[in-house]
Amino acid sequence: GTPALARPVELYTQIEAVSPGLFASYSAFTQRYCAPRSTPWGTDLTGASNLKELHEKLKPVMVRRLKVDVLQELPSKRRQRIQLPVAESKLGACLAIKENMDRLGEEDLP
Repeated sequence: GTPALARPVELYTQIEAVSPGLFASYSAFTQRYCAPRSTPWGTDLTGASNLKELHEKLKPVMVRRLKVDVLQELPSKRRQRIQLPVAESKLGACLAIKENMDRLGEEDLP
């Protein structure tokens, strides 16, 4: 199954695919469940409102399962660094990118 994302606005397309017409329209859905607010750049739909009502409406459509219950047979997450060769002609560009990223990280420090 497709995991549901964190914001109601991100659910609409999935809901419409499995249960067309459950909500009157995208606009009606976002007005009711996304706590829309106006910004200088347009309408921000990243919020959430009326969540208990939304959860009740979605009970027949969506299954809520925890990762720990579903993925018991998978091993723990493993992180591994893999070094890639860089052509000498590209080394300068790579170093410039690294320096820019290092500077960005320093800007976040107090």
